[in-house]
Order: sequence, then structure tokens, then C-alpha cells
Amino acid sequence: MYDAILEANDFIAKSPREAAEIFVKIENTKLPVAFIEKMITDPDFSYAPEPENVMKIYGFMNRVGALKNMPATWQDLFFPEAHGLKGN
Repeated sequence: MYDAILEANDFIAKSPREAAEIFVKIENTKLPVAFIEKMITDPDFSYAPEPENVMKIYGFMNRVGALKNMPATWQDLFFPEAHGLKGN
């Protein structure tokens, strides 16, 4: 499954238009393909498999009392195959 996630991410990054077309077809949405493609290629968003800002989010949850036990690292929350990614 992990390899499939990496393969899909690579496909989406290399072929955003085709990925948008597939999404529109599978989801049976009326959203324009160009709109979905724009979302996929927006540099302010990432769909990469690397976990981003996990510790920042968990730190906030800990400070406001929503999380009692703070993980030592983001890797504590993810399966071992992801530990080599550049997450944070």
C-alpha cells in the first residue's frame, strides 16, 4: 500500500492534468478539470506523502489540553515505512 501511495503521488506530480481528469471521472463531480488541476498544482498546498507540521499541530493540541501525551517525534505517529520521509 505504501508503494502505491508513493506511485500515485509521483503520477499526480508528473501528470496533474490527467490526475484531475481521473478525479473528475471517479468522483462524478461537476467541477471543471481545470479547477481541480489548479488545486493540484497550487504551490501553497502539498499532497506529498511526507507528514507536514504534525508536531506543530500536536504541540498546539497539547497546549490547549486536547492531547495529554505529546509524542516525542512525528515518527511515533506513523508506520515504520514512512520514517525515512522528510516529515516534521
